[in-house]
Parts: sequence; structure tokens; C-alpha cells
Amino acid sequence: MSPFCGSMPVLTKDTRKKVSTHYGLTFKTRALPILTEYYDKFYVNGVKIIPTDLIINLDEVALAYWIMSDGAYEKGGLILCTDSYTLKDVCLLLGILHYKFGFNCTLRSTNNNQYRIYIRKESMQKLRDLVKPFI
Repeated sequence: MSPFCGSMPVLTKDTRKKVSTHYGLTFKTRALPILTEYYDKFYVNGVKIIPTDLIINLDEVALAYWIMSDGAYEKGGLILCTDSYTLKDVCLLLGILHYKFGFNCTLRSTNNNQYRIYIRKESMQKLRDLVKPFI
């Protein structure tokens, strides 16, 4: 990502949970036309959507970045936080993950009528094998 960033990433530390400390990297991207193209694909009239060509463009690298930014380990599987998408879009994502990668996924509903994807434990080895080179 370095060609798209104006400075080095910054290490962040989250100590809100008493059990462990979580670390992350934060970075800011430059305002570049190529990034605006991606923004325009995922936002229509200020609403976050899943673009229709995602089935073509979602690959192992994109999946790794998605997991690193919106993924969380849970009960042997993986949660993908898709809270800001509609139920229709989350179901589309479920279908793409199953069709492209063969993952066994389920839909989870939160208390706020938002939806998340859970990749089941039996798909985790396949998932690790796909994304490990990019994480």
C-alpha cells in the first residue's frame, strides 16, 4: 500500500478488554483518482453497497485485507463484520464466499438488526491456506 500512502503506518494499541491487548496499524491514504474509483464502486449516494462485479474481483489478497480490517476470531471460526450492509448485500457476500472459495458460512444477526458473516470452523484450514501468504 505504500504508493498510496503519504506516511508510514502508526501502531495502535487497544486495551479496552481486560483479558488481552490488541494491536493494529493505522494509515492514511492519499487522495488519488484510482482510490476514488474504488470508493465510487462501494458507495452510492452515501450508502455502502456490494458492487455487482465483486465476484470477479474478490481474490485471496482482497480477502486477507478484509479479514485484517473487519475480521474477528470466534469459537474456532471467523466473523466478518458486515454490519453496515443490508441483509441483501450480506447474503450476496455469503454466496460469493461459498461459490469462489467453497467456505461453509452462516448469517448472524446482531441486536441492532445488523448482519455478520460467520465462516465455520470446518472451513478455517482452507481459509488459512488461502490468506496466510498475504497476512
